[in-house]
Amino acid sequence: STLFDTIMEVFGKEVRTKRDSNIVNSKLAEEIDRIAGAKILLTEDNEINQQVAAELLRDSGFIVEIAENGQVACEMVEAAKNRDQYNLVLMDLQMPVMDGYTSSMVIRKRLTAEQLPIVAMTADAMLGIKEKCLELGMQDFISKPINPEEVFSTIVKWVNPERINKENISKSAKKENDPIVLPKIAGVEITEGLGRVGGNKKVYL
Repeated sequence: STLFDTIMEVFGKEVRTKRDSNIVNSKLAEEIDRIAGAKILLTEDNEINQQVAAELLRDSGFIVEIAENGQVACEMVEAAKNRDQYNLVLMDLQMPVMDGYTSSMVIRKRLTAEQLPIVAMTADAMLGIKEKCLELGMQDFISKPINPEEVFSTIVKWVNPERINKENISKSAKKENDPIVLPKIAGVEITEGLGRVGGNKKVYL
């Protein structure tokens, strides 16, 4: 994505993959509170990405389960269908065993978009990727590296509060005050990096 941004800047084009790192605004925070307890299936094969995204979501009151590839995601969705159904799937596109495109098609044969929204996550900046995701039954698209405000805005858009299991609300955990003091390190953009993990200093360290 850095190479792509640089080429686009040289040609004076709009840089698509660059986003600000502001932590969610107050209005969005209120909307997030309305869907606290939502159960999200994070489908991602990279362990660091798993940790960052899961911590970000859990700190905001969501219940998060992780699938390391598309096949596992399909199995988890099927297993949950008759009990505590997921409210949204965050789907990486490039994964081993089964990619996000294939698994989304499998899930969509079992559950409608209203029953289970699927949001793609990818660092692929090629034109047409978002359109392909929508054609295959996904509802939206998030760029990597993830921006907290974009992630939460998208989740708020697609999670139906009426479908949230009320028992999950009591299990959800909100982020507490973080007493950690970050050192200043020359050449390290700490503010931007901290924004990428929703202000969670422990995860950032």
